[in-house]
Amino acid sequence: MSETTFTKGPWKVFQISGWEFSIDAGGTVARITQKIDFPTDEGGTTQGRSENRMKADANLIAAAPEMYDALEAAARLPWFGKQYQAIGELIEAALIKARGES
Repeated sequence: MSETTFTKGPWKVFQISGWEFSIDAGGTVARITQKIDFPTDEGGTTQGRSENRMKADANLIAAAPEMYDALEAAARLPWFGKQYQAIGELIEAALIKARGES
């Protein structure tokens, strides 16, 4: 396991305009705007999305530090038995991805 170097939380979401959100932690961590191509449910891409969807994406990103901490705590639990082994593997895979090790 490598040392994490991401910006520690808490992260907060601020709406800059109707189509732009900033995720901040004493400075900007990320911005979400409609200028990004993203997939549609039909398999294409679009350059715009609803304000509600952008806000939901920003909130998910802002929750990342707390979710990472929760997954780290869960990874230290003894995941015994077949019924819990899959959960432990999912948790470890998510932590590996968050650390950029995948």
